[in-house]
Amino acid sequence: MNRLVFLCLLFFLSAPVSGFAQIPQSMADDFSPLDGYVIMPVDQEYLVDLDASKGLREGDILTLVEQGEKVIHPVTKEILGSLDRAKGFLQVTRLKAGYAYARLLSADIVPQKGDPIRRYEQVPAQITGLQSPLDTELKATLPHLEWLDEVTSETPQLVFGLVGKRLVVKDSAGMVLKSYPFLGEEPALISPPVETHVASAPVAASAPSIAPAAGPVGIPTAGIVPADGSAQKSQTPAIIQQAKQESGLWMGPNLRGNQVGFSVGDFDGDGRQETAIATEDYLLINELVQGVLTQEAKVEFAKGTSLLSVDTIDLDGNGLPELYLSAASGNKLSSQVVEFSNGSYKNTISGMPWFFRVGELPGEGRTLLAQPVAEGEDPYSENMFRVLRSGNELTEGQSVPLAKEVNVFSFLPLADAEGQQLYAYLTKGDYLKVITATGDDLWESSEYFGGSKVSFYATDPDGQELVTPVYVQQRLLKTTNGDIISAQNEGNRTLQRFRTYQKSRIVALGWNGFAMQERWRTADQEGYLADFALADADNDGQVELVTLMQYQRKNLIRKGRSTVVIYELNP
Repeated sequence: MNRLVFLCLLFFLSAPVSGFAQIPQSMADDFSPLDGYVIMPVDQEYLVDLDASKGLREGDILTLVEQGEKVIHPVTKEILGSLDRAKGFLQVTRLKAGYAYARLLSADIVPQKGDPIRRYEQVPAQITGLQSPLDTELKATLPHLEWLDEVTSETPQLVFGLVGKRLVVKDSAGMVLKSYPFLGEEPALISPPVETHVASAPVAASAPSIAPAAGPVGIPTAGIVPADGSAQKSQTPAIIQQAKQESGLWMGPNLRGNQVGFSVGDFDGDGRQETAIATEDYLLINELVQGVLTQEAKVEFAKGTSLLSVDTIDLDGNGLPELYLSAASGNKLSSQVVEFSNGSYKNTISGMPWFFRVGELPGEGRTLLAQPVAEGEDPYSENMFRVLRSGNELTEGQSVPLAKEVNVFSFLPLADAEGQQLYAYLTKGDYLKVITATGDDLWESSEYFGGSKVSFYATDPDGQELVTPVYVQQRLLKTTNGDIISAQNEGNRTLQRFRTYQKSRIVALGWNGFAMQERWRTADQEGYLADFALADADNDGQVELVTLMQYQRKNLIRKGRSTVVIYELNP
C-alpha cells in the first residue's frame, strides 16, 4: 500500500468543493487528515491523543502510519512529502477530553506507544452503485483514501453509496459512519398508491387460526415466556404462560424501507382501523382486514425531512384522529402533521420545532405533548408542554412539571397502594426508573429496557453539530390491569453513534410497592423492535399487542426486512 504523499493533497482538502455539483463541503471536512499518536493500550482498546475539539468523531478510522523515506525535490531541495505506508487501522469508539478510545481493526499488528496515526490515510474505500460524475468527484475530493475497484478481493473499510436522498458512508460491518444530503432531488408529493399485499397465514403453536381475545387488554395468548423464565426450547415460540400454549401470533408481509414507528386509528372515518407506518423518508397508510394488508396511501415530505416517530390523537375534535410525526431536517426539528381531508391524506402542518408524543397525564388521560430540543449537551432539558390546536395552528399550552431527567417520549404515571402519584420512565442510559411526583428516586432496573436506533444530530449554542446523537427513546404503555409494558432491545450500546440490536421482546411489569416485578414477556424475536402499540390493528373487534419488527436494516448491499407482528390478548 505504498503511496507518494504530496503536499498538494492538502490543497485539494482545503479548497472548497463548491465547484462540485453534489459533494458537500462537510464531507471534505469530516474526512480531512488529523495527525496524532497512540498513547497506550487499555484493556482491548487503545488511547490516542485526539479528541472532539480537534474534529475527531466516533467511528472515524485512524491509520497506523509507518513513516517512509522523504521525497525531496532534486533542484529546490524542498521536501514534497514522504513514502508512508499504512500498516493497520483503528476505529474510534469513545471520545474524552484530550484523548479518545479506539479499537483495533487489523488483526496482524500490535500498536505500540508513540506510534503515529493519521485519520483516514490510505483507508481502503469502495464506491457502490454511483455513476460519473459523482464517483469521480468523490475520488477527487478524498484523494488520500485508497480507492478500490468495485470488484476486488480486498475488503474495504469504507463503502460510499446512495441510500434514498442521502449520500451514505458505511464501515466494513455495514454501520453508517456519515450521512450527507444528496443534491438534485425532486420536491416531495403526496400520492395514493394502489398496492395490495396478502399477508401470510398466522403463525400458531397448535392451530392455524388466531385465537380471539377473551376480554380486556391483559396477557397475550401467544408468544409469552413466564416471569420465572422457565420456558423450554422445545415449546412453541408463541406464548408460554404458566406452561399454557395457545395460538395467537400473526406475522405480516415484508415491509420496505427502514421503519421508525407506527400508530393505529380510524384516520379516514370508514369505521375500520388503519395502521400508519413511518419510515425514515415517508409515511405509509395500510389497512388489515381478514389477513389482507392493503396499502391505502403514501405520504412523502419535503426534501431532507427525516421522520423520527409517529403518534395519533384527535386534537381538533372533528372525529378523525390526526397523525403527529416528530421529524428533523438537518440539525433542526421539523415535525409534521398528516390528516385525512377531502378524500385524501394531506400534510397539513409542517416545520414545527418540537418533538411530539401522545402521553398519559394523571386526571387527563391521553394528551398531545411536545418538547423543544435544547442546544448543548442535554437536548431534553427544555420543559415539555401540552399542545393546543386552532385550525392549522399549533401553539404551546400549559407546561408539564416533571423531573428534568424525564423526556417527552418515555414516561407513564402510576400510583402505589396508598394512592401516591409515581412516574415510571426510561433513562438516557436505557434503564427503567420509578420516581415520586417530586422527583425522588424509588427504584431503577439493573437491566436495559427500551433501546432505539432512531436519532438525529442537534447543535450546540455555537451552531456546531454535537458529537453524540439525540436518540428518540421507546414509548411505555399501560395495560388495563395497570401493568407497564416496555420494549427490551438487546445488543451493543457501547458506541453512542452506532447502536446495534440483535434480539428483542416486550416485557410487562407491575409495581409491588418497592420494585417493578416482571409479569410476563413475549418470546425473543431475532431482530430490532422499532415500536409497539395496544390496538385493534386487524379489525377483529379485539385489542391486540402490535409490534413493528426490523429483522434486517436496509443498506447499500442488502434489502431491508421488516414486518408487523400481532399478539392476541387475554385478560
